[in-house]
Amino acid sequence: PRTARPSSDIPSASVLAADAETADVLATICSVLRPAESVRLVESVPGAACCLVTSGGAIFCSAGWPVQSPVAAIGDEKPAEQSAAKTPYDVQLEFEIAKAAGGGRYRRPYVAVWVEDADGFPVKTLSLFLMADNPGPRWHRDLRRWYSSDQVRQLVDDAKLIGTISKPTRNPGVYKVAWDGRDDKGDLLQKGKYTLYIEAAREHGTYQLMKHGFELGGADFNEQLKGNVEISAASIRYSGKQAASEQK
Repeated sequence: PRTARPSSDIPSASVLAADAETADVLATICSVLRPAESVRLVESVPGAACCLVTSGGAIFCSAGWPVQSPVAAIGDEKPAEQSAAKTPYDVQLEFEIAKAAGGGRYRRPYVAVWVEDADGFPVKTLSLFLMADNPGPRWHRDLRRWYSSDQVRQLVDDAKLIGTISKPTRNPGVYKVAWDGRDDKGDLLQKGKYTLYIEAAREHGTYQLMKHGFELGGADFNEQLKGNVEISAASIRYSGKQAASEQK
């Protein structure tokens, strides 16, 4: 805020809170403060918890973060490599929200990043950038595939992802997401075929959907995905073949 430059030290800040407004505000603050300061702040809010990933890969979480989540506690301050050793898989996703082209007022896009299984069921929502409160909900359906998939998910799981894991819309820039092969409940997924989706919708802009199929428990890979006018670049790096074989 002091330099007016975009903050890139905390590319991923996930916050759980009693209501969507509190979660949005805390997620925004956590994207600016230092991890230790953010954790202390979140722990001072009743019912709130957070998990932060720094640009260097270090993972921090508050005392109230769900115990099944495979992340390091704030007191440990361990790098991501040490935390990842405790999990079977390591998926690193990086994507860039494109800069606005031409003149006129720029509306930040709604963005969803998630994983579906071979049957098309959404097993894990990794990132969700949208406006949770009014007038935002009227445009949630613009994230066509994620929204319809989440409606199916709610038939078997009544957890509300919007307002809990969702974060405010983001400015153009590069964002990173880490995933360890667990579903929304924190359970380890079965080996098999899955698809990663990156969906973007922008008012007065366009709708875009990117996807990449992969096999959990299969060979390691590092892929560059073809960009578009909303998500100009994306890459996904997967490792876990050795870890998966050790589970047999």
